[in-house]
Amino acid sequence: MFLALPNRVSDGNIFYFIPPVLLFFSIVGVVLLSKRFGKKFAYPFAAVLIWANFALHFLKIFMPYYQTDYPDSLWHIGVPNVCAVYIVFAPFIFHFGNKYLKDYLFYLGVVPGIAAFLIFVSPTSTLGARGTFDNPMYLIEVTRYYSCHALMVLSAIAMCSGKIHELNYHRLWAIPLWFAVALGLTFAQGVLLGPILKHPWFPHEWWGPDSIFNRFGAVGCMNQSFALGPGADKDAYFTWLYPYLIPYLMKYEAWGHTQFVPVIWSIPLMYIVTAIFGIPVSAPYDHARIKKDFSALGHAIGRLFHRKKA
Repeated sequence: MFLALPNRVSDGNIFYFIPPVLLFFSIVGVVLLSKRFGKKFAYPFAAVLIWANFALHFLKIFMPYYQTDYPDSLWHIGVPNVCAVYIVFAPFIFHFGNKYLKDYLFYLGVVPGIAAFLIFVSPTSTLGARGTFDNPMYLIEVTRYYSCHALMVLSAIAMCSGKIHELNYHRLWAIPLWFAVALGLTFAQGVLLGPILKHPWFPHEWWGPDSIFNRFGAVGCMNQSFALGPGADKDAYFTWLYPYLIPYLMKYEAWGHTQFVPVIWSIPLMYIVTAIFGIPVSAPYDHARIKKDFSALGHAIGRLFHRKKA
């Protein structure tokens, strides 16, 4: 049925809303099953999802879309973005990682994973005019895109709902640093693989108007997750933010535009984002500790005001 539909995913048509709805009911099912059967269900379930995602990440090289772009498509089975970093390292973190790394599995699985279902853009925008449901190549890639992000979310939910890992929001301070490491890996892959694969989008010089540091240059192959800052096409959304960034630590002026210090520019912003969203995301699994701490804080503030009045 879908093969006959001429609709683009990026149009926001009714078919765009099907994946988020399916994800919602899948999350509810995983939470109920994990809480009902505990680790006996959650551990093998999460492990299967994580390893399946790992396999799908590398096997996608055999899919039609990636075959047409070979050998440039070898780029995509590495770590071109933070979600790819997550998928590649998740099996090893799940089995051998410490509590800080497993925190990373939860937060970076749930937040970017769900965001992929809610941001109304085409997951295969590089297909351009070919991005329609009547193109089997497009349909297969869209299905893979949503499947990979769903597996990230569901495995992370199972891990905490089944008490395989216990969250502690006191460890949230480490999440921006882990994110920066992931972002650094995407940037490093760009620098290393670009020349090796002779990627057509790779910059022609190391420093200058067409360098790897100029986000207005040919950086599309190495800036999927904004390691070099928002792309030129995103300025309309983020220009208001630029005056608040710290000069030389986060931004600098070069080649007639605002440029960003690779990776490092994002760390202060990630701390702000984590401060805003970290506790709400933690709350379903760490509500007792959060309630206790906020109650103690409320009492301390109350005593402080009482002393001032006295």
